[in-house]
Amino acid sequence: IMASQSVKGGKVPKNLSKIQKKNSKESCLGFVKTLNETLGKKFPANSHPILQSFGLVMSKCEAIKKLPKSNKMACIVLIKDQYDILKDALSELEKVKNGDFIDDFGDSAEQWTENDHQVINPSIGLIKTSIVLVKKCSDTIKKSGLENSSEQFLEYDTALENINKLSPLVDDLALSLYPPLDWSECKQSNQILKASLEEVLLCLSTLHFMQSEDAIKWREFVGKAVIHNFSEIQRVFITQGMAEIKVSE
Repeated sequence: IMASQSVKGGKVPKNLSKIQKKNSKESCLGFVKTLNETLGKKFPANSHPILQSFGLVMSKCEAIKKLPKSNKMACIVLIKDQYDILKDALSELEKVKNGDFIDDFGDSAEQWTENDHQVINPSIGLIKTSIVLVKKCSDTIKKSGLENSSEQFLEYDTALENINKLSPLVDDLALSLYPPLDWSECKQSNQILKASLEEVLLCLSTLHFMQSEDAIKWREFVGKAVIHNFSEIQRVFITQGMAEIKVSE
């Protein structure tokens, strides 16, 4: 009874975005599965394991109660998860750059060459640009996001779907930079991440919470940062004979 009341106590919005539907479905299925396992158990005589099982059921109820109460908040929470993933990838890479990697593995650790360092800095710059984009997107949604129509609900799905594209691409780039640096893979990963960042910026520009003057300014800033870092990356590959200067007609 207490479990069912706990579930009923959470207010679920009538208009659910894909984000909310997915979260609600997973949490409710977890509750039902745990409840079913508890009710189906046979407990030995003179023992009280039912208390532990009841605790598991109640924890699932609490998880449902703690679900974000709006599409906007659900989107912000999940974008924060992506932001943390990107920050972790950058942190691990900077540990290697600062020599912590060598401290852990001693003389057996592979190290970057002088040429490697030329492409590492702008590549890390592109990763940092990805992190700024995700953080600014979250801040803008928090400040300007509305939930007055089904179209606006769907725009939170659009924002999250685009932000979710970045973390695996950043991971690929970060992995290509670890010593020994894979130049071909690094080149390809930078190209893919750059194209994806530009695509995400273009897509975000159409959403209702991205129309303020502040949002327009930071998108322009991030767009310029993408171009700057990638230009530096291309310059390095040109000097290494791995790319050509393109002259527009």
